[in-house]
Amino acid sequence: MFLALQLTRAPDGATEAALCMLNHEDLPEGEVLVRVSHSTLNYKDALAITGKSPVVRSFPMVPGIDFAGTVERSTDARFAPGDAVLLNGWGLGETRWGGLAGYATARADWLVPLPAGMTAQQAMSIGTAGYTAMLCAMALESHGVLPDASPVLVTGANGGVGSIAIALLARRGYTVTASTGRPEEADHLHALGASAIMDRTVLGALGKPLQKEDWAAAVDCVGSHTLANVLASTRYGGVVAARGLAQGMDLPATVAPFNRGGASGTIGTYEAARAAPDGYTLLLVFDSHAVNASLYDIKYDTFKSFDYVSLIGTMPMALATSKRSGFDSLPALLAAAKAAPGKINYGSSGVGGSNHLNPVAFERQAGIQFTHVPYRGGGPMLTALLGGEVDMVIASLPVVMGYGKSGQANLVAIGSKAPVSQMLNLPTIDSTVPGYVAQSWGGMMVPAGVPKPVFQHIRTALQKTLADPAIAGKMEKDGSNVVNNSPAGFEEQVRRESKRWAEIIKAANIKVE
Repeated sequence: MFLALQLTRAPDGATEAALCMLNHEDLPEGEVLVRVSHSTLNYKDALAITGKSPVVRSFPMVPGIDFAGTVERSTDARFAPGDAVLLNGWGLGETRWGGLAGYATARADWLVPLPAGMTAQQAMSIGTAGYTAMLCAMALESHGVLPDASPVLVTGANGGVGSIAIALLARRGYTVTASTGRPEEADHLHALGASAIMDRTVLGALGKPLQKEDWAAAVDCVGSHTLANVLASTRYGGVVAARGLAQGMDLPATVAPFNRGGASGTIGTYEAARAAPDGYTLLLVFDSHAVNASLYDIKYDTFKSFDYVSLIGTMPMALATSKRSGFDSLPALLAAAKAAPGKINYGSSGVGGSNHLNPVAFERQAGIQFTHVPYRGGGPMLTALLGGEVDMVIASLPVVMGYGKSGQANLVAIGSKAPVSQMLNLPTIDSTVPGYVAQSWGGMMVPAGVPKPVFQHIRTALQKTLADPAIAGKMEKDGSNVVNNSPAGFEEQVRRESKRWAEIIKAANIKVE
């Protein structure tokens, strides 16, 4: 028999902890039986023992997220009785019995030999906290943050990970600032290598985006508002190794989109295409993405350069006419266009844009001819429509809906397959010109080669966001239809549209000057 600290759940749901004697038969199955000589008491163990956080997934449980000791029995050839071993992590103390006991069982894959020259006591003095701190330091270095790029911030500085991270980074030559809620420990933190001490309340309060860039990098052991403030005050291109959730599991941060405009979005798309495929660069594209290869000499491949995440939403386009034109119905417009080819003109925001190409497609399907009047942007195009300078435009519904409701323009028809909830009485173009659909869309992509687990995490987060009633309701109110389709479905749609628009652009001899 051996002594163990065992956690059980009382009838009222409370966690009860007690020292007790166990038999080897009580241990979970495992390939290796280890006689434990040392373990650590981690913050997660404290949460488990006190029951103040739902850390333990099943009861009874032996806490202890790590241990060191000697193999007594093994069915795996990699370990033999007498071998000194240690184990960190792998769900110990949460889903698997841990190290706060005289014996423990484990899978052989989880164990590592005790490093030569290190005792079990030394290994556990460093413990999982030291192991985690080293991973954080290695992450900074692997992402190009070297000592000359200091200062580096360490939050939760008096905790196990924080204090060891300070010592490791200072020894490596970094200038370290320690954030702590225990100012009386300042001398200890300085002794570890911290060059400066700051009060944690500076970072722990509600933060603001885009703060002063103070840090080249950071090791955050706190999470929540603290992590959000650390991210906001880290220099552009800096690195934050986040490994703690002591303050909370939320991340109340603001993500600032970088709108790299120009050449119908091809400049920003190229920047995303050549970004590292690490999941930190997300690209929001619109329907022009399916067109640009036919109009511009782009430096990326529409398909090979990206992994498609999902179509996010579609937005119908509407055909609006000026009051001066006199056309208040689609049949009247079509009759006039057939009677006098080229007399009716339409405005666009520029050559190759959606409100240029969609009228071209409309001409082809309806067997009519308009005259194109390009403007430098959507604002001048709308001004021309309201002033009667052009007869019509095909633009996204939210852009022209207000003018139709106020009587400043005529809303003639909608480009969706079915009427939309915002304007149920507005007929579809398809009802008069069968098969014609005009809609804009938006979707998300990432640089090609993002690891599958990271890609799936991004996709799951996007799905969750689009399923939020508040988000979906806002999009629908603005005239969008939430789509949230599969990566394959999104890519296939873009391939179909790319082929269609390439044929139309070639037939109409459309060229961007």
